[in-house]
Amino acid sequence: MSTVFQRHPVFLPYAFLGAVFCVLTAGFAAGQEAADSGSNDSELIEQDSGELDLSELPTVEEVIGMYHGTVGGEEFVRNLTSTRSRAKIDVTGVAERRGLLTNAWSAPGKIHMSTAYRDSGMHVAASDGKLHWIISDITGNRIVNGSESELTRTMNNPLRYLNRDEFYEGVAVVGVEVFNDSQCYKLEFFLPDGEAQYHFFEVESGRLMGLEYNVDTPVEYSVTATYSDFREVEGAVLPFHIVQEYSMGMTAEVEYLSRELNVEVEEALFEIPDEINDLLLNGPDRALIVPMIQVRPAIPVENFQPVDEAPPVEEFVAPSEAADNDEAGGG
Repeated sequence: MSTVFQRHPVFLPYAFLGAVFCVLTAGFAAGQEAADSGSNDSELIEQDSGELDLSELPTVEEVIGMYHGTVGGEEFVRNLTSTRSRAKIDVTGVAERRGLLTNAWSAPGKIHMSTAYRDSGMHVAASDGKLHWIISDITGNRIVNGSESELTRTMNNPLRYLNRDEFYEGVAVVGVEVFNDSQCYKLEFFLPDGEAQYHFFEVESGRLMGLEYNVDTPVEYSVTATYSDFREVEGAVLPFHIVQEYSMGMTAEVEYLSRELNVEVEEALFEIPDEINDLLLNGPDRALIVPMIQVRPAIPVENFQPVDEAPPVEEFVAPSEAADNDEAGGG
């Protein structure tokens, strides 16, 4: 018997959840209110005079240069061809979900993010470098466009700091704050639609410690992301633990099992699927949210294996294995 999952408004943010966890979002590029709401937990570091002297702040180029030094250097980033990662994800708050997150990126801008949620199915956000789409048992299938598409393109490209003019209308160093328990340079990035993002780089090391930004999907919400557990991956120091807090009362915690650079990535991951081609052929009115009736059950999170023993991603969502594991584990 096929399992049926019902869409619910609370899961609309998942349309972007996969995108913000792309393998390098939280490394090369990586409170519940946005930075401009005035309610975040960041604390301004004041000088003895009681005010921050902006003339003594480093330039954007100097801060980004420090950051690139933590991820192997500018030339290393420029020569990236692909990335791949796998992680556990635990969502709490208004939505309770656990799953396995897999990501792939291929230069210059192809993206594939797949999350298998226990008891609620698959959520895939992907792009062939031009078109962005979502195939989801949770939110339904749709084409991503407008400001959401622009945010997805920007947030999931490890070259976004290197090629700032391609992704942002402007960038400025606006202060120094305590963010994620670290003194950080606060940089303001403006997207083409005028929306501002705030990126926090540790003063001492240059590491990217987190982000604050807004998302404009079928519902609007803000996100605060913090990064920790930094480890070296082929010369680049990347976070293996991410916490994202959403303004609608939801938190997503990601624990990476593996992160790989310059590996072979299957091109088929970035091909436009038939479901999306169908939306394109039938006009923009159908290219919003189309529910999926029959879906595959996701394999239980308890069956995660150590990364060096983990089977291919396809095996994590095989219906027969998920059923067998459910029976063995008592449901």
